[in-house]
Parts: sequence; structure tokens; C-alpha cells
Amino acid sequence: MESRKILVIQHDADDGLKQFAKPLLLAGLHLETWNVERSIAPQNLDPYHGLIILGSLASLRSPTAIPWIGKERELLQEALASQLPTLGICFGAQHLALAAGGSVRLADLPELGWQEISLEAPALKDSLLKNFPTVSPVFQWHYDCIALPSHAVLLATGNGMVQAFSIEDHAWGLQFHLELDPGGLASWLGSSVDELQSQGVSSDALMAETRFHCESYAALAEDLIANFALLINARTS
Repeated sequence: MESRKILVIQHDADDGLKQFAKPLLLAGLHLETWNVERSIAPQNLDPYHGLIILGSLASLRSPTAIPWIGKERELLQEALASQLPTLGICFGAQHLALAAGGSVRLADLPELGWQEISLEAPALKDSLLKNFPTVSPVFQWHYDCIALPSHAVLLATGNGMVQAFSIEDHAWGLQFHLELDPGGLASWLGSSVDELQSQGVSSDALMAETRFHCESYAALAEDLIANFALLINARTS
């Protein structure tokens, strides 16, 4: 049988699937990446059984300045219309919300580093977040925030902002970086020293907190992405 395929939209060279990759592969899924800066965009989503949109240094507050944004929006809208299992991370979550009719604005305060989120009642029965703790530290790196469309379901909040949501039990957005592992963070820190200093954030403190949380965080990531893979396999069996 032909392998079920997930399209991964990657925006930045150092922002890949990280600890999401292994559970997806173990679930028998084939991963194909559209690197928006280095490869040709797929014409449509016909060959794919799922879609993951990763983070980006870009901001959706000025989308006309992003050369690949039109094609990505087209693919997101196709995924929503066809009810293709979809997962957006950080920028990907923001773009998913926009494609569904929501909006994105500059947050009152940036979220950089480990922040606490709280689940909303619908998350307790959600296909992806059902095993998440009611309150959990997650890793954040963003300056913008989401206003959801009316038909979206709010799943988690933190610092007065949307942190997770779903759309009709086939599309999910996570504002936080659940995929992040210590190696990925080390790469980000190496290219973001000036940015962190300007925000009064200590690279050493971020890495120390990550060392403390990494095992439990990896377990949460594995559970959520395994649930996503299970959903894909169940819908296409």
C-alpha cells in the first residue's frame, strides 16, 4: 500500500519538525517538505493525507511583504475546505486562524521562553490535547497573537492570549512550540543573541529551564503528534 503522506511547510532553515518527526515516522507516515525559500510549492494537496505548517520569523501583520504567503494561504484554505487533518505551529497557527476567517495582531507583550498555559473545558475531550495537563509550561517565541473566527473552538489560553484552538475536529493551531527539543533551542539561541538581549531574556536561563522541562515536554509532544498521526491513519484506512 502506498504510504500516507504529510506535507510539512517549513519557513526557516532551523525550524523543522524536531521531536515531532519520530512519532510520525513510527506511525508509518511519509514526510514531504515544502521549504518555502528553497523548493517548489506543491500545486495542491491532492497527494497528501495531512498538513503541518511550522513557525516563521515572518509576521502576518504585513503579509504582502511575504513572497510565498499567497500560495500557503491557498493550501490552507484547500485543507480547510476538504477537512484535511491540519496542524499549525506558532506562525502556522496564526496563518490557520487567518485562513479560517480570524485575525492576527501585535501582542501587548511578546512571549519568549517558558510560559504557563491552561486548558479550556473542550480540550478535555479534544482528539489531540485530551491527555495534556490542565496547566502546563510550554515554550513560546512570538510577538503576535490570534483572534479566532467564530466557528473555532478555544482549547487553551495563557497570558490573556489564544494558545490552542481547533476547527471542526480536523484542524488545530498551537501558538507554542511543542515540537522544540534542546538541540533546536540551542540553534535558535545561537542566531538570536541580540534579539533576546533587547527583550531582557537570558539565553542561559532559557537553556536551564529547557533542561528541567525537556523529558516531560518530549512526552507531551510525542502524545499529541501520535494522536494526530492516529487521526490521519484512521481517516484514510
